[in-house]
Amino acid sequence: MTEQLSRVENRPIQVPPNASSIAALINSSIKPGAGVYLAFNEGVMNVYFDRLGDWTISVALSTRSSLAAAIGGALEELGYFRATETDGKIYYIWTSALHRIVDKRRHAEETLLGTLKVLESGAPPQYIS
Repeated sequence: MTEQLSRVENRPIQVPPNASSIAALINSSIKPGAGVYLAFNEGVMNVYFDRLGDWTISVALSTRSSLAAAIGGALEELGYFRATETDGKIYYIWTSALHRIVDKRRHAEETLLGTLKVLESGAPPQYIS
């Protein structure tokens, strides 16, 4: 029984057509100690909510993608850090555990929504100012 309780539940969910619907779906799907992952054209995102109340969002981008550098830059602007590159994938991680956030859920939802927008649309255009 304790073995089953300590196992992390991580399951795929069907991706709705827009970012706000995705955020609502994730909000209703994630319980403490569980996570979900979503696949996009440009990468895979994993959202995990631990039992201590911290949120972790990881994004894996293919190194073959022509948008990997632009999307990676957009993720870093959202507060992600580039964790590692292995097996043709670049991993970016954001976690509320590294921030001194009072309302972790709200901040995680804002980060999640920004991430979903980046992954749905590629990356924002870069302009010379």
